[in-house]
Amino acid sequence: MVALDRADALQDAPDLRRVAASRTDNGGVRVALSLADRFTARDLLAAEDTVGPPGSICVRLWTVSRPGATPPDLLACVTARADGRALRSTISREAPGTLPVPVGSATLTRPSTKSVALVVAPELIGRARRVAFAAEATRPGCARVRCVDSAPDKGTKTLRMR
Repeated sequence: MVALDRADALQDAPDLRRVAASRTDNGGVRVALSLADRFTARDLLAAEDTVGPPGSICVRLWTVSRPGATPPDLLACVTARADGRALRSTISREAPGTLPVPVGSATLTRPSTKSVALVVAPELIGRARRVAFAAEATRPGCARVRCVDSAPDKGTKTLRMR
């Protein structure tokens, strides 16, 4: 399932152009995220004189709960290691009214200088019949909505698992 995104990033947010999800042979989910411009791990770090969080490229996954009414069940993110030399992935489990709990990492690859791909293991997906997904990219140093680009522009896309 593919979601294309128009050129709509605000305030220098990384411009997400495409998010695609597919089922892996073993029942996991592969998500490919493409940006309009090339990026490196260092591009996701906030400048030393900047206050705020690092940048990230994330995908929200609803495996049990339904989008809109509840937070995603899983949040898989790509960020930079502290030294800015490499990208890293994290996966957190989310639940209403609680902080995200780290549950591992996704397999991370770089198909191109403008994209990343994450594979979420089947044990985290469980027996979901469908997985709804939406992606977001956030500019380093900014914790406000105006620094985030989402794909698809509205709502989510759904991947059938069976």
